[in-house]
Amino acid sequence: MFSTGGFLWSCMPQVFLTDNDLKERQPLQTAFPNARLLLCQFHVLKAVWSWLCNSHHNVNKNDRQEVYMLFKDVLYASSETELTDRYDLLLQLTAVVENDRCRSYFANLWDCRQDWASVF
Repeated sequence: MFSTGGFLWSCMPQVFLTDNDLKERQPLQTAFPNARLLLCQFHVLKAVWSWLCNSHHNVNKNDRQEVYMLFKDVLYASSETELTDRYDLLLQLTAVVENDRCRSYFANLWDCRQDWASVF
């Protein structure tokens, strides 16, 4: 499957794409400490939508799509400036401003943006 100069013989993988399952990510990080672990954008978006729809997070049903679509714009931003600008717009949405859990959730996602944002 790999050439004689590849993965099993001398070169190690440089990048892994996973969902956010720590049972996958931690062993990969241990086995390949120099590799970059990226989060699958499909799974990030799926997790955001699931989080928004969870009634325990108190996001109004009528606000969910707007919040989700703006986060999607953040994820697909094509420059760091655009990424930051779109994130700032997300934080200004009434649904986010008025919901501490929502602000905290997106702040945590922002902290690991290098793992999921297209621009990186």
